[in-house]
Amino acid sequence: MSLTVQQRAERVGYLGGTDAAAVLGLSRYKTPLALWSEKTGAIIKNGKNDGDLPIWMGNRLEDVIAERFSFETGLKVRRVTEVQTHKKYPFLRAQIDRRVVGSDEILECKSASAYKGFEWEGDDVPSEYILQAMHQLMVTGAERCHMACLIGGNVDFVRKVIERDRDMIAELEDREVKFWNENVLARQIPKVTAYDQSTLAALFPVGREDDEPIDLPQGMEAIAERIKELGSDTTGLISVLKKEKDELQNELRLALGESSLGVVGNWKVSWKNQDKTTIDGTILAAENPGLFAKCAVTKSTRVLRISDVSKKKGAK
Repeated sequence: MSLTVQQRAERVGYLGGTDAAAVLGLSRYKTPLALWSEKTGAIIKNGKNDGDLPIWMGNRLEDVIAERFSFETGLKVRRVTEVQTHKKYPFLRAQIDRRVVGSDEILECKSASAYKGFEWEGDDVPSEYILQAMHQLMVTGAERCHMACLIGGNVDFVRKVIERDRDMIAELEDREVKFWNENVLARQIPKVTAYDQSTLAALFPVGREDDEPIDLPQGMEAIAERIKELGSDTTGLISVLKKEKDELQNELRLALGESSLGVVGNWKVSWKNQDKTTIDGTILAAENPGLFAKCAVTKSTRVLRISDVSKKKGAK
């Protein structure tokens, strides 16, 4: 179901089906930290308008997909507009697309581009959608979730059935409750991943220029050493090692937070803002190409650097 601006704003106050994969760290699109940042309000993103093409198309395709599902299966479905709430945990909710009339089943309507059609081949269903279905079944108490997906606009139409898995639902419920209570409500940042640099930069956009560096936790020393072992040139690293290095660097960024300098053992770590001046092509095209001062755009980013202070001490 495509959500309105108001519904997306309300979702800050609960975990929905599309949040399930992110809670478990299994989403390709959102990390636990990114989800935490949204639910705590630490990062407020500008919501898309209902007139934006993806949302506009999603709203209209949902009816088409539901109609095609009924045509192929003979099952009647009805639209559900009200948000479903977990009987025990009110912060677990579900926005389902349709209920199957006369049975304890629900329908989720999806659309995918043609180049993602392989994700629906055979018995396959994208893992994010499996977890979303389990969340919806957990909240609604339904026994079965139908997934109907229109691929490429008119290339293919696939139907899958996801049966209620009580063990998976119990594990998902436990993880979601813990995430909400121990991370969101307690404002405890979850473990960072290799893909969290942009989120950390949004959480801590400007580093304080303190006179003295802060003392980092002792666990950061091993992280700094490992990063230096991996080297500064990531082009020669295989993907596994690059991912490891990215994750370790994000651990240091999180430990620094708003501080620009930190020390741990023999290592000094800096995460300072660095300005970069570029030319804004739009202005340049409209104005005199020689007006560099008017067209220059300065952007500030924070650059992470690690240095071994023991070598500097020895040099003295």
